[in-house]
Amino acid sequence: MSQQIPFGMNYSAVNSMIGKMTRASQKLAAMKASMSKLVENQDWHGTDHDRFVRDWTDQYAPAIQDAVSRLDEATVAARRAVNGQQTASAT
Repeated sequence: MSQQIPFGMNYSAVNSMIGKMTRASQKLAAMKASMSKLVENQDWHGTDHDRFVRDWTDQYAPAIQDAVSRLDEATVAARRAVNGQQTASAT
């Protein structure tokens, strides 16, 4: 007797994952904004400060923004998958 492989989607579980991904993206974006303010407003002067701010602005903050964007893209893809599965199941 062969074992059946389940197919389909647990809409509730995937929608829950989408909600968590959305919240994670929002938190990460808020943390980036908060950290950017901290970096800009430190009582720190000199070349080390200038280099750190430049690194934050040119490398670190964009990397965080990239993670936010990728989470948002993954969320959209998951929503499309749910919608597609629901449409396919309805026919």
